Amino acid sequence: MSLTVVFLVFQTTIAFASELEVIDINQDNQQDEYSVSQDSVINAEEEIVIPKLIIEDGATVVEINADVETIEVRSQSKVELVGNGNINTISITTGQEVVINTTGNIQRLEVTNNGARLVVSEGTKIAELVLPAGTNPADIITNYEQVKDRFENIIGGGIEEIEYIPEPIQEPTQEDDFNFDGEQGGSSFNVYLEMGATATVGTIPSGVSNIFIQLDAGDVDVDLEIWDTSDEDGQIPVLVYGNPDSFQEGTKFQSSWSYNGLQFAYSGWAGVNNNAGKEWITIEGTTDRAYTIKVKNYEEGTDATVDYSWGNEGESSTWVIDNSEEEELSLLETEIETSEN
Repeated sequence: MSLTVVFLVFQTTIAFASELEVIDINQDNQQDEYSVSQDSVINAEEEIVIPKLIIEDGATVVEINADVETIEVRSQSKVELVGNGNINTISITTGQEVVINTTGNIQRLEVTNNGARLVVSEGTKIAELVLPAGTNPADIITNYEQVKDRFENIIGGGIEEIEYIPEPIQEPTQEDDFNFDGEQGGSSFNVYLEMGATATVGTIPSGVSNIFIQLDAGDVDVDLEIWDTSDEDGQIPVLVYGNPDSFQEGTKFQSSWSYNGLQFAYSGWAGVNNNAGKEWITIEGTTDRAYTIKVKNYEEGTDATVDYSWGNEGESSTWVIDNSEEEELSLLETEIETSEN
């Protein structure tokens, strides 16, 4: 079923558009497919996922404040996508310029038209970029040099060296690692983060209780990761941006979830007070397996400071989790189902 929705048109103070079509989606008017052909704002009730949204001719600015499975950009004029919705796939079939300036998670950006030209905001994170044959990222993305570290994986294209090759994981030295001797304590160390690489911060062994870990990389955008290393066949992602098998929902801001009887909390990949270089992780309970903490660096190489504590409910920390900000941080509670190992 396809529906072209025409709702209230009103005057707005947004500088880039004088008229916006407001589309409010709820349980009563939900459709399989929506099509917009003028500047629009897309809103949806919580827990609603829009199956498909098509951007047609006439739409130049579309604000998406809803989770969407697939967005197809067909418009034959320049289009800018903004908003905070999480998007599984954006398909670019047009040969025109598309500006992607959203702040939610984008799992897959697929370009099927060789003539397309994209501008990607430096604040946008895209797990997978799919290119048409015979192109390279700089052909399609006009600001590629500034945003190339925003992509976890690149598929397709026609030049061998641009295909995604995982960076080697930088292992910590004996001095630069966690040391959880005793029932409680705390310490710190430095770790060097190479540009675009994933470094191992350290491993939390079984039998450690109530852990607090924080990483300060200054103004350099980084993402902390958690891996379950108990499986002999390979590490299991617990919190890894862009990995659909790990905890994903709402991780831009402070979030919490359960895993194997432990309660995990994360500052969010937007960072502490929107400083993307400062992030923390807490683990409540006592570990019954090893967990490895890693960090992905999206920008230039830098030294980062790791502070950690354990026992005594992880109270020995230099950053305080401000519970008064929970309303603004959209604190989430999500249970991850896991198989017994």
